[in-house]
Amino acid sequence: MKRKRSVETNPPPTVTANPPISKKQKGRQQLDKAFGSLQALRDSKDMDLITEAIFEIITAYGLKTDEVAALCYCITEQTIKAEHNAALFERELDLDVEGLSIEGILCVQQALVTK
Repeated sequence: MKRKRSVETNPPPTVTANPPISKKQKGRQQLDKAFGSLQALRDSKDMDLITEAIFEIITAYGLKTDEVAALCYCITEQTIKAEHNAALFERELDLDVEGLSIEGILCVQQALVTK
């Protein structure tokens, strides 16, 4: 008498749809990509690539032109007033950057860009 072979059948694989990515998650993915790029740029200091990475961040946040202008000003002010830079301006130009107005910060920025 022949025995019947039992045939194991595997259930079909379950197909799960990826849930839609929220705007916040998509923005976070863009930021992660940008920050990864920034790590690589640190040593090269390639201004075009740095600009591209910063623009990715601006795009991820959906900033408007006036918000980008305010952001650029804040970054410039913080950079100029950083302890090591403030000491440099004091030593080399006899300039106390702590007391600078908005116009003063922008004048310093203009001088640095056009030097």
